[in-house]
Amino acid sequence: MTLASDLRWCSDTFDGEANRDLMAMSVEARLQAVTNFAL
Repeated sequence: MTLASDLRWCSDTFDGEANRDLMAMSVEARLQAVTNFAL
């Protein structure tokens, strides 16, 4: 997923409190994947 599509996805789905936990989890999962790829 590119940064541009990440930002677009964020703006499309980040809608108040309901999606905040989902956003945090997806960002954390993405960071974990990047870390695993780098190692």
